[in-house]
Amino acid sequence: MAKVTAKFSEFKSYLISMLGMMYVLGAQGHKFVDLLDNICAMEKNEISLVNNVLTLLEKKLKAGVDINSLLAFDCSGLGMKWLMEHNIFKYDMTAKDMYNSIPDKVKSLSSVKAGDFVFTESLGHVGYAIGDDSVIEARGTSYGVVLTDLYKREWTKFARPDWWIDLDAPVLKRELYLTEPLMKGDDVKDCQRLLIEKNYNPGEVDGIFGKNTEISVKNFQTDEQLGISRS
Repeated sequence: MAKVTAKFSEFKSYLISMLGMMYVLGAQGHKFVDLLDNICAMEKNEISLVNNVLTLLEKKLKAGVDINSLLAFDCSGLGMKWLMEHNIFKYDMTAKDMYNSIPDKVKSLSSVKAGDFVFTESLGHVGYAIGDDSVIEARGTSYGVVLTDLYKREWTKFARPDWWIDLDAPVLKRELYLTEPLMKGDDVKDCQRLLIEKNYNPGEVDGIFGKNTEISVKNFQTDEQLGISRS
């Protein structure tokens, strides 16, 4: 049987279109108005959580959001709705099940790239990395579906799906080497991430081509019998 594949660009567009939606435990793209009578039960009668949902709803209504346009998700439901519709998964999964179903694990937060799934230590929560150090997640009852900074949340486990067909290694658009002032940019970040994936240590993924990054590049080039970068 042929492997099922999908385009990350389409998944990313879907995630972006869901920003601003509500969080309800167990929801998977349900119309929010259809859940109003069941929110208490879905949130396991946790009154504080129900109040969070209603408070967020009130804020959205005051901001002019049409309640009939709101959908609801929990963290895994946000991803699973699209993934099941595109036949990546045939049945619903929790965040923990999603992590365990993806064989390719990512070693560190600094190696996370667009298309990866990020998880909390307990595997009770999942977010979706979209690139530029950003994650889209159904964060919780007080937040709904939001865009967050990858490095400002407590992600500790990471998995890399193998079904994306439009995510290749980044193409560096300029020759990188040690200069004064130091080269900076997203292409330097891509370089640093690739070095970490190859088990070299350029230091922090900060987008600055400093001495540690240069040393790692030279070590990689030596090991791979490639040309040595300028110094």
